[in-house]
Amino acid sequence: MTVNIESPAMLYAMTEKAEGGWELNVYRSTKVRVDGRLYRPVRDLLDTHCVTELESELVEDAGMMWCEAERVRYLVWNSCPSVPHRCIRAPQQRTEENDRESRERAIA
Repeated sequence: MTVNIESPAMLYAMTEKAEGGWELNVYRSTKVRVDGRLYRPVRDLLDTHCVTELESELVEDAGMMWCEAERVRYLVWNSCPSVPHRCIRAPQQRTEENDRESRERAIA
């Protein structure tokens, strides 16, 4: 998995091999929306893998749009780890549980 995004003054993202997966470093102007088109490759990666956020900070940076950026480091896991993380299975599990609860209520 390789991510290398360079959009000067707006968004920089890159992956590096790490134990258990990949480290994803994201540096984005606060002007860049996490639900926007420019951020989509990053969002797609985060939405399809188990992820642990390692650190996050806002920084002043005159070279970035609006002179403010967010720096975030993630660990993107190769497989679902046994440590606390945002799991891609969670939404599916919740949906299955909701479906089971709905069926049980309909029977009762």
